[in-house]
Amino acid sequence: MDHAKNVVAAEATGLRAAVFEGVAVPRHRHVARPPTAEATIAALVAKGKITTTTTMWHTVGAKAVSGWQVMQAEATIKAKEAKVRAT
Repeated sequence: MDHAKNVVAAEATGLRAAVFEGVAVPRHRHVARPPTAEATIAALVAKGKITTTTTMWHTVGAKAVSGWQVMQAEATIKAKEAKVRAT
């Protein structure tokens, strides 16, 4: 089936296909992966928060991040926050 036939078939089921015409599809932006564990921790610390897996995805890209890296980054972030509060 070609696109025009698919549109007609979709509209026959009640779908308003016209609302999709000319709509841009959001695209994922490329995030360079840190090459080492230390660079991964540094990137997470530079972000300043690790609240969700999405935060990690946007910070270090599609990369396996081990639990100790997350814990080290979180400990460093908390230590920096405590230092700021102490001053």
